[in-house]
Amino acid sequence: MSESMIVLSFAELAFLTALNGESKGRRAAALLGVPLVAADDSVAQAGLSSLALRGLAGQEADELVLDPRVAAVMQGLLTFESHATVATGPEISATVQLMVGRKQSLSIRPMALGCFQFDGLRPSCKLEDLVVALLVEPTEENPTAVRLNERATITVTVQGDGATLSVDSEPPRSVPATDLATEIRSAVRVCLKDSN
Repeated sequence: MSESMIVLSFAELAFLTALNGESKGRRAAALLGVPLVAADDSVAQAGLSSLALRGLAGQEADELVLDPRVAAVMQGLLTFESHATVATGPEISATVQLMVGRKQSLSIRPMALGCFQFDGLRPSCKLEDLVVALLVEPTEENPTAVRLNERATITVTVQGDGATLSVDSEPPRSVPATDLATEIRSAVRVCLKDSN
């Protein structure tokens, strides 16, 4: 596990989103499937206890102090501007990429038993570059699909020396392997522009 990676439970996330009130926490809670609860709710309190027992939260001078990795996750969840849900194959639910501003990202991978693995903020990262990295390795048996902002889906399927690129309802188009990364970047920019 890298230094920026951390696993948080459903209850811990409920507490972190509750800390920031209904308006800021609602978007992140909805994206992760975590109920938005009050900070004094029993689920949120269980999350606080868990963070404290794991040494990820403490108290100094009557103030809550979070481990820097937890604080980075909370910052990313509350301030992302755009996101993409990424998966290989027919299901589109494996990993969520959240953007913080235009050059930082937070990667979230759902795990078993209500836990989520977070890969911390990475500087100088753009959403289109993340999508290109994830889409340039599809196979004929396993097309790769990316869902952007719950509005647009980009799918890539390998065909010999090229690939087929499709974006939602647009007709699929053949793309030479040498141009695939450029075409994906262009499709992501168009999708993000259309969703704003």
